[in-house]
Amino acid sequence: MFTSFKTLMVLVKGQNFSWSVYLVLIFGTAISVLVLCWLLALKAGFENAVQTTGRADQVVLLRLGANNELESFIDYKQAATASHLLPVRRYDNGRYMASMEVMALAEIPNVEGENLSVMVRGVYEGTDSLRSEYRLSEGRNFSPGNREVILGKNLARMLGNISVGSSIILRGTSWKVVGLFTTNGDAYESEIWSDAATLVNALKINGVQSIRLRLKDGLSKTDIEDAIRANRQLRLSVFDEKEFFKRNAAQLSNALINIIIVIGSIMGLAAGLASANGMAFLSEKRHYIFGLLQAFGFKNFGVVLALLLEGTAVALVGAGSGIILAYFLVDDLSANVFNMQTFSQLTFEYQLRISDIVWAIIGSLISILLGAVLPIMRAIRTQPLKHLQANGFD
Repeated sequence: MFTSFKTLMVLVKGQNFSWSVYLVLIFGTAISVLVLCWLLALKAGFENAVQTTGRADQVVLLRLGANNELESFIDYKQAATASHLLPVRRYDNGRYMASMEVMALAEIPNVEGENLSVMVRGVYEGTDSLRSEYRLSEGRNFSPGNREVILGKNLARMLGNISVGSSIILRGTSWKVVGLFTTNGDAYESEIWSDAATLVNALKINGVQSIRLRLKDGLSKTDIEDAIRANRQLRLSVFDEKEFFKRNAAQLSNALINIIIVIGSIMGLAAGLASANGMAFLSEKRHYIFGLLQAFGFKNFGVVLALLLEGTAVALVGAGSGIILAYFLVDDLSANVFNMQTFSQLTFEYQLRISDIVWAIIGSLISILLGAVLPIMRAIRTQPLKHLQANGFD
C-alpha cells in the first residue's frame, strides 16, 4: 500500500495539467451526489409523513367497499352504533375513545395564485386525544359552531400566503384561520381542520366519512371485524390506522421510487462516463511516466492500485462537496405532491438521513471507479518501451 501511495504521488506530481481535470471530475461527482441526495431526501420526507401517521392501537372504519375517506359515507345511526357497541377503549370519565370525522376537498390558492386541492377534516371535540402528536403551534383552536379553521403547519408553509387571522373560502363561504397545528410532520399537517358539526351544516350532509377508534388493550383489527360481522346493522370496513395511510400513499410512493431509480441511474451513468473520459485523458498523457515506473521495477498492480486510490480520492472529495451542497439545499425545504388516491396535496419537509448520505457516497465511488477501469487497464497493457517511445525516448 505504501508503494502504491508513492506511485500515486509520482503520478500527481508528474503532470501540471492534472488539477484542472481533477476539478472537472470533482464537479461532476458533486452534482451527481447533490441530485441523488435531493431525491433521497424527498423520498425520506415523504416516507416520514406517511409512516408516522396514525397509531398501531387504532383503527379506521369506512363504508363497506370504500378505499379512502372521500369515497366513504356512514350515516349517524351506524356511526353511533359502531362507537358504542364495538370493543373500544374509554376515557376516565367513561366516554368512548372514538372520533367521527367529516371530509371534504377545497381549492385553496397559494402565494403564486395556483389552486391546490386540500383535504378539509371536520372533527368533534376530543379528537386530539386520538392524535397524541397533535399540538397547537400558533393561535388557538376553532370554536364549535363558528366558521373557523386551523391549518397544518406544513400546509401553511406551502401555501405561503395564509397565517392566523387570514380567511379562506370553503364551498363558497368564508372561514377564518384561528390557529396552526403540528403533528410532527405527518400527513395530518397537510390538512385543514374545523368543527365537524359546522362543516356538516355547510356541506348539507347527514353523516360522516370515517370513524377512528382506540382499541382496548390486547385487541386487534380482527376483533373489531368479528364484532362488526356479528352486528347486522353495521356494514363497515376496518383498517389499521397506520397501514391505512401507507396503503393510500402506495401508488405515489412507487412513483417516487421509480423516479429516483431512473434519475439516479442517469446521474450515475453520467458520473461514470465523466470519470472514464477524465481518467483516459490522464492516462494518455502519462504514458511516459507509466513506462518509467515499469522500467524501474514498479509492478502493474502498484500502478493500478495507485490509480484506483486517485479515483477514490476524487470521488470522496466530489461526494463530500455534493453532500454539503445538498444539506444547505434541503435544510428547511418543503415539498408538495399530489396524491391521486386521495385527490389532495401532501406536503412534507425534506429529510436527509445518514443512511442516504452513505448510499450517495457508495454510489459515487462505484461510478468513478467503474469509469476508471477501462482507461487503467488500457494504460498498463502497453509495454514500457512503447510508453517511452510514444513520448520521444529512444
